[in-house]
Amino acid sequence: MLRQKKFSGASFLCTCIFVLIVGVTPLQAYQQDYTKANATNNITDNVTSVLAPGESNKKLAYPELVERTRQAIDFRLKWRLSEAETLWHEILKYDENNAEALISLAEIERTKLNYSKSLQYLNRAKELPLEFSLNPAQLLTAYGSLYLALEEPDKAADYFANARKIKEDYYGAILGQAGVALLKRNYSQAEELLTNLLQNDTNRLEARVMLARVYLEQNRNQLAAQESQKVLDIDKYNVEAMTALCAVRVAEKKPDAVRKLAKSVLELNPYNSGVRRLLSQYLNSKKVSLIRLSAEGQVIITSADNLKEAGKYQEASLLYKKIYTIEPRSIKALLGLGACEIILGNYSSAIDSSEKVLALDPENALAHLQLSLAHNGLHERARIQAGATDWRKNYQLRDSKIPEIIADVFVNYSNLSRNEQKVIEQAVLPLAGYLNELKRRGAKHYLLAVDKKLSDVMGYESLDNRLTFDGRYYASVRGVGGLVTVSGVEYLEVAMRGGFNTIAHEFAHQIHTSVLSNEINERIKKLYQKAVKESRVLDYYAASNEWEYFAQGYEAYVSDFKRPSAGVTARHTRRELAELDPDLYDLLDDLAGVIKKQNTSLENNDNKIDVKKSLIMEIQ
Repeated sequence: MLRQKKFSGASFLCTCIFVLIVGVTPLQAYQQDYTKANATNNITDNVTSVLAPGESNKKLAYPELVERTRQAIDFRLKWRLSEAETLWHEILKYDENNAEALISLAEIERTKLNYSKSLQYLNRAKELPLEFSLNPAQLLTAYGSLYLALEEPDKAADYFANARKIKEDYYGAILGQAGVALLKRNYSQAEELLTNLLQNDTNRLEARVMLARVYLEQNRNQLAAQESQKVLDIDKYNVEAMTALCAVRVAEKKPDAVRKLAKSVLELNPYNSGVRRLLSQYLNSKKVSLIRLSAEGQVIITSADNLKEAGKYQEASLLYKKIYTIEPRSIKALLGLGACEIILGNYSSAIDSSEKVLALDPENALAHLQLSLAHNGLHERARIQAGATDWRKNYQLRDSKIPEIIADVFVNYSNLSRNEQKVIEQAVLPLAGYLNELKRRGAKHYLLAVDKKLSDVMGYESLDNRLTFDGRYYASVRGVGGLVTVSGVEYLEVAMRGGFNTIAHEFAHQIHTSVLSNEINERIKKLYQKAVKESRVLDYYAASNEWEYFAQGYEAYVSDFKRPSAGVTARHTRRELAELDPDLYDLLDDLAGVIKKQNTSLENNDNKIDVKKSLIMEIQ
């Protein structure tokens, strides 16, 4: 029997690259109009007012300027970003003071993760002569939307509040305040703001789709589905509604619907890293095995793989590139190159290599994974360059006194950077006293490279064609917990950025299923039952069974900090655990005493959970 984790439907939505309406025209991701039918009239009215003949736009005939503006808006609504961008630049060429073009280009750059460039366009709009400038509330809301995407809720809140000082009922600013509340997990405030907006106008699509996100965060999936579908019935191009509905279909265990929706989202918005990563778990192409390398190519790729495994990524990438020049259809070489480039921080190169794989094999799970990681890396770098908080600085990488035996359990430990080693050390520190027993029982924890599938790991080959309980492919998920555990190596970086510490979560599963005595396991079970009864579990995921209850609790126990965008099952901290579930916190304190007392003489109990019969799937 396979015991598997449910996918956290809301967590992948919490990248928080929010796209908010910033004015009375539908220039952002959503329309503000009342119905799809009257969208054209609303746009026409606004374009006419913004583009009243002036000195700046005499170079282009006024009716033609109006028409091109209308076309640009329509292209953006349909997510034809390149065509919209071209038109806006053409408009700026003839009308350098066109405020709508500047703010629209700022939004497009934000969508493409070019945050500094987005800020430059907004600053240009701010400096326009008064006769050509935007409504101040509209511009303030545009700034707020950018800072919301940058994961700076306090800065965003200031902009939205100032916009409402200018115009109290300014719709975009109210919507932005709801986005801030959502990012800060103040669901009641977000829901109140959004429901009030919808009471005034039931067809405000952007408010309705954000309400769906609020419901998702609270695991109110049926309501989330209803709100998303209402939006899609009016606007079939609404990516946020598709994304929310996709998350619901995950929870409903409808893999075909998940694949269809995820592909639809990515066709419109290829920068959505969360949805792309989700899709990768529902794919399992075998095309890579059908492409045979020449003898020369095989020798080179073996050398490249060995260099990569040894942590010599620069040298390995050069060899992978050499193979590609010899054999341009070598998917394995391109995936190896992408893995190296991601680790080296060469995200644009990683995007290039993964897109080349997808051109050869559109269903390649690892290529989708790598493209997701590369876009996420670009997002992180771009937001820091734009002045946003570097969450790595909040994650304290401390040197810990961990027994050298850690390298016997964590197989890849010696090949990791010192910072990556510290992530592992901090993840295992409270329960490090159990490492000797784990070694005695043959426990291993493999870190899976991003060009390798789970079924590539010795002992897991038989999972290659098997499906999880909810229709994902075992081969394409990035974690299995038990005596022999596998975690994606990318989770080290996620932890350092203030996200979920999957290594700690998986390590807790190893301890729970392989080492703890029957007495302690029974204690955990009773604590779990009590916590569920008293509604003291950390989240719905922890409530699923005692194994997830313990692992979620331990992950929170080792986490002093989480970034604002951490998902609903990934945001927990030590302080929250102590306040919400003090009994589990005390148990973990007791277990941590094993290392505090330097006592590693554990009860020799060989009657443990049979890992061969009990795999715990990790989809974080």
